[in-house]
Amino acid sequence: MPLTKTGKKVLKDFIERYGKKKGTEYFYATMVKHPEKTKSWHGKGTGKLKKAQASYRRKTHKKRK
Repeated sequence: MPLTKTGKKVLKDFIERYGKKKGTEYFYATMVKHPEKTKSWHGKGTGKLKKAQASYRRKTHKKRK
């Protein structure tokens, strides 16, 4: 997913704070969990964010019986 200038800056801050692996993980987890707040972080991408959000919803919401 292509990042904007703002997204690159925020990713850099996450990496400085949490380390390379965890910082990247937290950055993308934040994008999935709060898409309305993070719209300015990424440009038009390949649809991976939508897939990740759908996957997150499937895992966190209980199925109805």
